[in-house]
Amino acid sequence: MQRVTNNFVQLDSYDNFAFMALYERDRQGVKTTPKNIIIKNNDFNASGRMRYPIRILSGAVNKSRGISIENNRFNIDGLVDNYYKVMIEVRNPVELLTVTDNQAIWDKQINGWVTVADTGTFNAVNQLILWGNSGSKKTDVTRGLNPVMPSTLKVATEPLPSPTIPFIGSFYTGSAIYTVGDANIKGRVDNNTGHYQIVGLFIDGIGIKNTTMNSDGSFLINVKGNNITSHSKVVLRYRVNGVETYDSEMQVKITE
Repeated sequence: MQRVTNNFVQLDSYDNFAFMALYERDRQGVKTTPKNIIIKNNDFNASGRMRYPIRILSGAVNKSRGISIENNRFNIDGLVDNYYKVMIEVRNPVELLTVTDNQAIWDKQINGWVTVADTGTFNAVNQLILWGNSGSKKTDVTRGLNPVMPSTLKVATEPLPSPTIPFIGSFYTGSAIYTVGDANIKGRVDNNTGHYQIVGLFIDGIGIKNTTMNSDGSFLINVKGNNITSHSKVVLRYRVNGVETYDSEMQVKITE
């Protein structure tokens, strides 16, 4: 596992390429593809133009984890200057990409979180997990971000007319909520179709219990006696089975 966590990044150049770019490495004919990578709890800031906030040129899976971008903050004053003006560009095929609970604040223009670039060759994200992300324009807080751009980016539920059309193989969204005083956390993963099977509950960083997801992706977790308040940090970790490390994380929305 490779972790990029708890960093503060400030780029004050007029023209910036990226906060982070993930490439395939070729060393004497042996290729190493980015996999089992966690980018989490980082504070990324830029005052000038940013071409690609995060650019991914390849991605595989190891121990059920691909590339996970979780709970980061992005503050960009300049223009995001890629074609679709998105936070994350996938340039070559990626097996599994998780983008969850991130926050973007911008000044010039950002349209969406993820795009699969049209490169004229085969390009896709086989599995995209996307939930809990938020964004606001500094001069217009009503402006939000599209999950994917273009909004017509195809989820491949049927044969594509051309092998060079970029697409998403499986697209998972979802949410989890808890009202203080209730007995259960209620949640679901949309389009799950049996992919995730185990949900782990963590309260203030401490693992509490695991539960099994229903076949439709919904679940209830009994938390009676755990004394959850509006100030508690409650996180769910999803796994494809009971053996592998967790694949995707979700923050529980707490209301009173």
